[in-house]
Amino acid sequence: MIDKTDEIVTINSGIELDQVRFGQRASSLSKLTSLGLPIPDSMALSANLVSAIHAKKTLPKLLESKLRNCIYCMRSSPISRSWGGVEAILYLGMNHKTVEKLTYKVGRHRAIQLYFNFIKTFSAAVFDLDPEIFETLIDQELKLFNVISEQDLPSNAYEELSIRFLDKFRKELGFSFPSDIVEQVNYALISMAKAWYTPSSKLLRSSLHAPDNAGMGIILQEMIISSRTPDSGIGSIQGVDTILGTKGLYGYFNSFKYSDKSFENLFKTSHSIVDTNSSRGKDELPKLEDYPNAINELKSYDKICFLNFGKNLRFDFLLDEGKLWIVDCCVAKLSSLALINITVQAVQGGLLSKEDALLAIDPYSLADNLHAQIDRRSEVDVFGSGLPASPGAATGKIVFSAEDAVQAKAQGADVILVRQETSPDDIRGMYSTVGVFTMRGGMTSHAAVVARGLGLPCIVSVKGVKINVRSKTLKVSDGRQFNEGDLITIDGTSGQVLSGAAQLIQPDMSRSFIILMDWADEIRQLKVKANADTPEDATVAKKFNADGIGLCRTEHMFFEKARIMVMQRMILAKDYRERSQEIEKLLPMQKKDFSEIFGIMKGSPVTIRLLDLPLHEFLTNSKMGLKELAREMNISASEVIDRSKNLHEINPMLGKRGVRSGLLLPELYKMQVQAIFEAVADAFKKEPSEVIVPEIMIPLVSATKEVEYLKESIEAVAKNVRDYTQVNVSYKLGVMIETPRAALIAGELAELSSFLNFGTNDLTQMTYGVSRDDSGGFMREYVAKNIYEEDPFHSLDEVGVGELLKIAITRGRASNKKIKLGICGEHGGDPASIKFCGNLGFDYVSCSPYRVPIARLAAAQATLLANRKIKFDNNLSSSDSNASILI
Repeated sequence: MIDKTDEIVTINSGIELDQVRFGQRASSLSKLTSLGLPIPDSMALSANLVSAIHAKKTLPKLLESKLRNCIYCMRSSPISRSWGGVEAILYLGMNHKTVEKLTYKVGRHRAIQLYFNFIKTFSAAVFDLDPEIFETLIDQELKLFNVISEQDLPSNAYEELSIRFLDKFRKELGFSFPSDIVEQVNYALISMAKAWYTPSSKLLRSSLHAPDNAGMGIILQEMIISSRTPDSGIGSIQGVDTILGTKGLYGYFNSFKYSDKSFENLFKTSHSIVDTNSSRGKDELPKLEDYPNAINELKSYDKICFLNFGKNLRFDFLLDEGKLWIVDCCVAKLSSLALINITVQAVQGGLLSKEDALLAIDPYSLADNLHAQIDRRSEVDVFGSGLPASPGAATGKIVFSAEDAVQAKAQGADVILVRQETSPDDIRGMYSTVGVFTMRGGMTSHAAVVARGLGLPCIVSVKGVKINVRSKTLKVSDGRQFNEGDLITIDGTSGQVLSGAAQLIQPDMSRSFIILMDWADEIRQLKVKANADTPEDATVAKKFNADGIGLCRTEHMFFEKARIMVMQRMILAKDYRERSQEIEKLLPMQKKDFSEIFGIMKGSPVTIRLLDLPLHEFLTNSKMGLKELAREMNISASEVIDRSKNLHEINPMLGKRGVRSGLLLPELYKMQVQAIFEAVADAFKKEPSEVIVPEIMIPLVSATKEVEYLKESIEAVAKNVRDYTQVNVSYKLGVMIETPRAALIAGELAELSSFLNFGTNDLTQMTYGVSRDDSGGFMREYVAKNIYEEDPFHSLDEVGVGELLKIAITRGRASNKKIKLGICGEHGGDPASIKFCGNLGFDYVSCSPYRVPIARLAAAQATLLANRKIKFDNNLSSSDSNASILI
């Protein structure tokens, strides 16, 4: 196989190369040549051939015969560029003979300099020689000639260094530096193939969702060694602005007259490309505007590619004495806002259909339009990283406790709460922050779920940082220390923690964004509801056009200071009478919230989950807090501490929570449903035409008897409220499927219910036997080792948990054809999970308010892809959607 003729192809032949066989870079360049763009002579080696070279450690004879006496650049061509790759190896073919040839074009000094740099970089990249052994020789030469930089060395110094480098190479490795082009290419190929198959490279690709057998092709491209004339240089350019998507030429250019940068170093020192009529100071270096022919060519190529591929490309180009060459290309780097603007304009201009436009946008990228984001054009100082639990970016001062966060907000400061992990005790503090990061936790941990609901950026399971709450410090693995009050920035989109105040781009729900969302709503079949626990959450849900509230977690209504004190006194009450007095105080509070939520949602369905949290989570863990509570209750601190201890459970998330609390403390659930029904009655009296039918949901069910008991109790409360309000209150009763047993008896539960709502966070946790709060500590490694294909708390497990869903749906619909089905775990905002739920026949998904636009677009894509019967791509994005366009 290693010498099969179809495994080595000339890119410039006009034949479009298959991306799976030859990789994305080779396929892209071949498509450009078919359109007539000027590409330097290049060869593509297939991924199969690279694999064979790695196994046999030898150069194919066929390739030897194709090598010409010129200088090559070797670049990797992975099947998907997003999987990473191997660093390019430049100037293959450099030796004493090519130095002499180059002297006539670029001068003796530059030719020797190129050879010297080649020996140094080739030795390090291909033979793993420590660059330090060469740096010592360079330092000696710099001192000898009394100069600071290598660039200032004269030609004879480069010649001397080259000789000393070659001697050093021979001493280190026991053989001479390869001078023949065949030898150099052979060594480079083997080295590049080896680097692709190292365990660390495989681990990185796995984290990027690449398959185990991900392949990499290789490109050998003839290098255009340009002279140092003013009309020579290198650049990178695209036809749209990265941030806004406005038309024009944007990028970077470096004239070789003043510098000699490789593409790898281009972006650090080059000059922005602007319109030809722009003004600039007389002392500025030459810009691309000085070469109108090149400008016009690039504009032409940009237009040709957009018309053919439906996307703007970024071109890496070289200008050689006025002649333009395209050496590489990829999809233009665009913000979500830019991509949406361009896509909508393309539809309005008749270049794209609405359907293709919807498929061209990555649903997750919509977060850029809803939250502030880091401006990636600015420099950032990253000192820690973790799981990106809630998108967006924010800058604030470090605080280490909820109390400090509340106090700081009262003083007008923006703060970021830093914790080992958060608990319900921290909710007030989270309301007072601009962002949160924790040392522990997973994608559905307390911090992650609450932050997403509040629209706060959040990072969990942060690595490389240690917290010391007592000294109020953060210690970083690189030796730095951050103190309380120091300014940091967190990026919940990427999972990075940054030092200082980063440059932020503020969100923009543009007209194009609204138009795109309208198109999505026209097509999608799944309803998209929001998880909203407070009137503030409901307002956000309404703003993002949610189809109602699919989960209102009533326990989150109790964490305001005035309310939590009442709740704590109720929990610690010594008898039924004392407990009932405190529950009576909670009734008007609950009723007020429900009234406000019903008013905000204006007739849209609202699903209210009765209290679910273990009761002990409403209590503080600190002795100081318990003593304060004792003073409030006018009893001894020891009595409060004893009562608190009596509530302790070894595994509270599997203890007295959810429906069990409702059965063992029936007066608590009765108070909640009474508050719901009274709020409905009040709304009817104010606006008789506004019919409100609340959906009451019983959490953590595992037996039909639980539902039967509570159904009878709820109906009794409803009858009582009807009697004294004279309003015919109606409601729907549903069950939350969170346990595997509930999924298996869904047929029985459906007979008692109007709807089944799947809490996939807990269902996943119980199916896997993995704590969703602790999974962050090992989940990344599990995914990297391909034990799990994906974090099951991030994207729904279609094989295991999905099988339980299928069983529950089949049995539920068999016994109740009118049963409504939905999911309300965080999977409701995950595009891949949404597609799966759509295929199973769910009626709706429910997610955090700030994920509603993401879910609306994902639901539309799911409908389109189901209709077209094409494979759904979990990682659909602006750079790899639409099979017909360049990727």
